Amino acid sequence: MNIPEKQPQWTHEDCVNYESARELITHLMAFRSEWIARERATTAPDLAAIECWSAERSTYAAELRGLDVTDRENIARIRRDYGAEIRRLSEG
Repeated sequence: MNIPEKQPQWTHEDCVNYESARELITHLMAFRSEWIARERATTAPDLAAIECWSAERSTYAAELRGLDVTDRENIARIRRDYGAEIRRLSEG
């Protein structure tokens, strides 16, 4: 008796897009970490800015933990929006 194999609910393209989204989120977290480190190194660190960037980094970390390879809509949003933000930040 042949038992059909359970097929994955995602494609190779889904996996590539998922990994791309993970990289983008990680990149945005790295920007925040860099900003925090630079600000802490100043003679009078802006604690409000550090707190804001830390909160943003935590939000990205939570988003990364909750990312689902089958959530194509969210992954497309991340790739579109975060990709644009990274391009903007990299130019400046």
